[in-house]
Amino acid sequence: MAGSLFWMKWMLHCKDINKNNAQLIFNTHNPIYLDGELLRHDQIVMVEKRRNDMVSEIYSLADYKLRPEERILKNYLNGKYGALPHMDLEIAFKHILEREANNLESSKEQ
Repeated sequence: MAGSLFWMKWMLHCKDINKNNAQLIFNTHNPIYLDGELLRHDQIVMVEKRRNDMVSEIYSLADYKLRPEERILKNYLNGKYGALPHMDLEIAFKHILEREANNLESSKEQ
């Protein structure tokens, strides 16, 4: 994926190919793109869901006034920028198992 994203980025920056100034917006849960080699700080946005009201907040890493040499991936994994990198898989699995149990019960009733 990183290789194909590199070529897409190259094509978007090539004036001969991208004559209409198209842009690419994508999302991922893979933090590998935060290594600083593919995307600039101002091209990265984070989304964090507040626990109290479940509202998502979107913010740019450019808001942090980072130095060019700053190690974004390391700092992200250490929680510096919010948008916490770790999920509570126990809750996710509980919901999946409950849904599967409900589906099984529904299919038995039919």
